[in-house]
Amino acid sequence: MKKLVSALLCMILLVASCLGCAVAEAAPAESLRYDDTQFINMYTSSPGGDMYNMAAAIAPFWDSELNVIASIGPGGSVSNYKAIANGECTIGFDHQCMHYWGERGEGPYDQVINGVSYMAILFPATIQAFVSAKNTSINTLADIKDKRIGIGAVGSLGARFVEDYLDTMFGINAQTVMAAGGTMSNMSDSEMSSALSDGIIDIGFQLGAYPKTSIQEIENTPGVRFIPLGEELDKYLETNKGWAKFDIPANTYAGQTEPYTTATSWAIMSVADSTDEELVYRLTRVAWEHIEEEGEACSTIARFMKLEDTLAPMAAAKLHPGAERYYREIGLLK
Repeated sequence: MKKLVSALLCMILLVASCLGCAVAEAAPAESLRYDDTQFINMYTSSPGGDMYNMAAAIAPFWDSELNVIASIGPGGSVSNYKAIANGECTIGFDHQCMHYWGERGEGPYDQVINGVSYMAILFPATIQAFVSAKNTSINTLADIKDKRIGIGAVGSLGARFVEDYLDTMFGINAQTVMAAGGTMSNMSDSEMSSALSDGIIDIGFQLGAYPKTSIQEIENTPGVRFIPLGEELDKYLETNKGWAKFDIPANTYAGQTEPYTTATSWAIMSVADSTDEELVYRLTRVAWEHIEEEGEACSTIARFMKLEDTLAPMAAAKLHPGAERYYREIGLLK
């Protein structure tokens, strides 16, 4: 009799256990969708630019997974940072150096602008200094004090870095170059590459993700050779936390057989500190959970938007609590 009772108890426990498993398996998956449609607006770059294209690849997943509809508008890194702080946009694409400058009232900002944090990285915006492969007179930046120099458009992030770096570390600026018989000209990337190819300038400086199309256009004719920023870069970065050292991999361009060490300021996706934590958490989570599909729609995402790099801008910018929650959840932050 005792054996029969024990057998019956075992059967009851087994059935209960199976029913528990069935209930657990049937439990609905967590839904991140909002019942009511949420509307946000994003400031990125000019249409066709890397930032604009990345936003266009990510936004559809916020719509389908969260019921969040994002309008995507043009913009620029300097103005986007201000727009976030002023509440003009929900999300702005900018660079880590904007946060560093804004919180100190430096660089392009003549007063302190704070209250902005970031939620995800986009791509490393790198400085690339190059000359014609035929040029034998320039091997270091110290050699360009009397040369014809091309830098980015007036007020652009690339131009700001180059002007400050050359002046701070080498005493080279527009006035000293002109006095020595050279020139320093503001140009677009395409104008700069054409000018180098035509022999109008001796060296060009461009900022952006790599490889840059404007440099690829001349990597075979006349060919390009990259000029290192030099050992001075380490000293410069000690007091300029908006920038960091970065290696562009070897063979990114034809003839570039070694990694090119340069400076980067990560392009990042930023929000106001006051933005709802739950919203930022959901936006961050969905953006990363669908990164492979987003990469299929945008090559810049596929090449550069890597979860392991997400914390790189923290030397200059702080994480939003909603994004921090997600990164702790997946073990990226301890």
